[in-house]
Amino acid sequence: MKNVIKYKGYTIVRNVAVFENGEPIGEFDSMADAKAYYKDCEGYEFKYAAAEEINADGDVNPSVYGDTLKEVTDKLKAILSPRKMTWKELRHEFFSATHELRDAMLKEYNRNGEETKVPEFWQDLHNLWTKMNTLCEKL
Repeated sequence: MKNVIKYKGYTIVRNVAVFENGEPIGEFDSMADAKAYYKDCEGYEFKYAAAEEINADGDVNPSVYGDTLKEVTDKLKAILSPRKMTWKELRHEFFSATHELRDAMLKEYNRNGEETKVPEFWQDLHNLWTKMNTLCEKL
């Protein structure tokens, strides 16, 4: 049975990975299944794994590994949980966006003067403005 949990809209798949010489060679639903398949455990390393399911086919992002199911679940939840930006990060992102906006406007002005003929420019301008507004919401 597949070990799946839901977390903040994400689907997390948890399993056991078997490694040989540091390379993953198999995945199992439980530690018991893995150790039953590899009866001679010498030379193998057994780790719990957790990964975010990314589509309806059951494909997953790269896994995080650990010694316990709780450890890998907590690691993946920490990765998936949004964190607030620091003031320094926010300031940096805001000024990067303003410089990007200024550069786009200057480039368009240098190409066409005040009579722009490129609708893509206005789409780019709108996308940058949206990005700046999103950053401001994080204050």
